[in-house]
Amino acid sequence: MQFRSRGFSLIELMLVLAIMAAATAAALPAMGRMYDAMQYRDSVRSLISSTKAARFKALSSGRSVDWVYRAGSREVLVNDKLQQTFDESFSIEVVSAKELSGDARKAVIRFYPDGSSSGGDIRLEHETGKGVQVKVDWLFGRISQHSLEEEFI
Repeated sequence: MQFRSRGFSLIELMLVLAIMAAATAAALPAMGRMYDAMQYRDSVRSLISSTKAARFKALSSGRSVDWVYRAGSREVLVNDKLQQTFDESFSIEVVSAKELSGDARKAVIRFYPDGSSSGGDIRLEHETGKGVQVKVDWLFGRISQHSLEEEFI
């Protein structure tokens, strides 16, 4: 009578587990970088989306709409409705009309029903060094995005 071996030996199983552990250890730093990149892209998308939503709301409603950044709470609001909150891994600087803000910890960009705006610049930078500048044109209210590494006027 002859017996056939079915299955794996203990050495083979240990070897497979060691290879899996090494592959996992090598992938962890890359996954952290991938998470940071996803978080950055999502925050930029949300920032652009909130400014465009404010402009669209002004055009469609026939009333002025305020895009507001509150530095203390790191929140973005459109007509007092919360749109986004940034965590501590981002630094944000907003240049806007002082007359609209009234407070050093609050920045306001106003969009008007005719498509124009009060204008402003929003600089968003992640702790990884990636960053973007969002420019809001005062005359036409256009919103454009520029990488901080780019040269632009």
